[in-house]
Parts: sequence; structure tokens; C-alpha cells
Amino acid sequence: MPPVNEYQAVDESKVALHRPAVKRTVEDITQNDLDILRAVITHYVFENGYDSVNAKNKLPEDEELLILITPGRIRELLQMSRHDLPTRQITHSLQKLEELKIKAQYHVRNEKGSRSCSIEGHLFELGIGNSDSGKRVNEYALLFNTGWGRYFVHNVRCGNFIVIRDFPYAQLNNGAKNLFYTVMSMPNHYFYRRQDKLLSLINSKDDQNQPRAITRLEEYLSDLTDQQLITWKLEKGIYQIKRLYKPAIGTLNISFDQIRDAQPFLEKRHENSEEGPSNGDTENIEKGEEYEEMGRILKRLMSKEKRSKQENMYYEIVQGIEAMRDRTSGISDVREFENDYAQARLHKDWKSYSAYYLWTHPEFREWFSNHDESKWNETYRQYQGIFRQVESNTELLGQLVEWREAVEDYLKNA
Repeated sequence: MPPVNEYQAVDESKVALHRPAVKRTVEDITQNDLDILRAVITHYVFENGYDSVNAKNKLPEDEELLILITPGRIRELLQMSRHDLPTRQITHSLQKLEELKIKAQYHVRNEKGSRSCSIEGHLFELGIGNSDSGKRVNEYALLFNTGWGRYFVHNVRCGNFIVIRDFPYAQLNNGAKNLFYTVMSMPNHYFYRRQDKLLSLINSKDDQNQPRAITRLEEYLSDLTDQQLITWKLEKGIYQIKRLYKPAIGTLNISFDQIRDAQPFLEKRHENSEEGPSNGDTENIEKGEEYEEMGRILKRLMSKEKRSKQENMYYEIVQGIEAMRDRTSGISDVREFENDYAQARLHKDWKSYSAYYLWTHPEFREWFSNHDESKWNETYRQYQGIFRQVESNTELLGQLVEWREAVEDYLKNA
């Protein structure tokens, strides 16, 4: 068969399909490939609960174009075993779908029905998260950041998709899911909070009616317990929650013991960056000494029981870096969207990061200011206030960004 096939659609428009080439071999898209794509979109719909009301909305924002899914989840949705659908077959199918290219008219949903739009190019870009050994696929990342991809995701969000199977987690309401995300984002598997603090943390909308808010909170806790995701108890006004699922491994691989103020180190690092070039040996020695000093500073900071306000900002930024490393661990073959991938994760999970860590990302600050949820989202208003506090201190502005860059640089090279 030729690499490019032309067809005539039902509305008599022309469609050109460029058959995908993987490892220089031109192949056809099979029903098995489409089933795997269906599983990916089923997962997306289950997680977000989209339906026809979204036909009134604009095209999806960037943070809504990224779908993360594991090979095991794909097999679960297709009700197939590892033997029947090995991971290498899933990977090959997704690589074929990534390389598929089309030129056609595409019907995009809107309130009045649909409108015809021209599309040309690929549906998505594929990233593959591998284990540390590189022998196992931990996760696939599909970024639908193309013209066709945006239209496709918009149509999915508008309900152009039939959910056939169901599973218990999908039936949880957003309050229970929000609580579970909060528990999963914490560094320890035990989680302690007073009633009022926990209600505030999960952004309860019943804050004007305390008894009702508590009832709803305990319904969420019970629902999560029924699904064997957590166990919990209430003692002396404090909720003690134990998660039964472990987050993905990807935390800092260093032990921690005492601290000193990191500011002299940052000032010295800044001065060194402004100096002219030195010979290679001297530069390598200085770099080695810098990394050793950074390691000592991190150890002291992370083990301190009582921190100053600025030390706590540094501490929370390190936690944000840990979380981002965890969530992007092992992603490879992502082509040119590494930064887009990280930004999409920030947009998707921003409530689970410290406001100080988020502030150090200029792209996120721009998105945050243009994505105003202040009318209904208490957490958003709290973060807005913290952003304003940081921006009112001109000396602090550069320090926080330098700290994040220094820690990331250290972890990349340590």
C-alpha cells in the first residue's frame, strides 16, 4: 500500500492519511491500536467526568491536554492480561498512533451542533516514563498539543465518547478525590490534621455550616476507606489518616542532619557565575566544592525542627522540587516538550505544590494570573496573597528563584 492514501468522506470532503512509520517501517493502524487509544481516552473521561455541557466551553487549556496512564491501567480498562497485551505491544501501538498524520476537515462540537475545521498533522506527542533500569515502562504521557489534538480533546470533553465500563474510583465525587490527592501528596504515609485545618485544606464549600462540612468530610473519608485507599480515625479533634497506596518513588536520595543560612552560599554562587572563564581543572574543583556545600546546606535545612520564615520558604521549595521530580521521573523520548510537560503538571496539580515553589516559575505565574479562580476558590485566593507578599519584597524575589535553580542544579549533578 502507498504511504499516503486519499479518501472521500461522507460529506464529500477529501481526507489524506499518512500511514505511520515506526523504525523506518510503514504500517497500518489496526483495531488493536484504536482499542489502546480508546482505553487512554476512557481513563481521561473517568478521571474528569466530561459530558455534553462542555459544548459551551472554549477549546481546552494547555493543562487539560496532557494524559498520563500506565500500561497496567490500559490492560485493566481493556480487561486484558499482561500475556495477552504485553507492554511492548502497547508502546508500539502508541508510537504508531503518534506518527499517524492526517489532512482533512474535522467536525468540532459547539452549542449549535458542530462546525467544520481544517486539520493537518499529528494527534499527539508521546513521552515514555521508564524505570531507573530503563527496562520497564512506568507511565505514558500523551500531549494533545496540536491543532487536531485540541479539537479531538474538546470533542471528548463535550461527550463525544461512550463510557462502557465503570470502576469504583470513578464514582467518587470530587470532594473525596480532592481529599485523596491531598493525602497522596504528603511526604509521609501518616497524615494528621485538626478538623478545621483539614476542611480548609481540601477547600470545603460548606465552611458556613460546620456540622454539614464535617459530615461531608467524614463521608469522603468513609468512601476512601471502603475502596481500601486509606484508613482513618478521629482522636481529640485530630484526624489521623493512613494512606494504603504509596506515591511513585522519586524523592531526594540524600540523608539530612543540621542547617545554616543558605544566603551566603547563594551570594557566593551568584558572584562566581558573573566571573570570567577559568581553566577546566579549576572550574571543576570549584563546582565540586559548591556541590558539597549545597549538600550540607540541604541536610541541615531538611532536618531542622524549627525554621525561620525564610528557611521555611526554602524548605517548601525543596519539597516542590521533590514532588516535580517524582511526577516527571523517568520520562524520556519527550522530544521538544520537556518544559511543556513540567508546566502542564504544575497547572494540573498546582494545589499540591507550595505557593513559594510555584512563584519561582515565571510561566506558571503568568498562567495563574490569567486563570482567575478567586471568586470561588479559597486556595487560589490564599496563593494570590502569598504571591503578593513575595512580590512586595524586592530582595526576596531573586533569592527564591536562585534557590530553586541551585537545588535543581545540585540534584541534577550530585
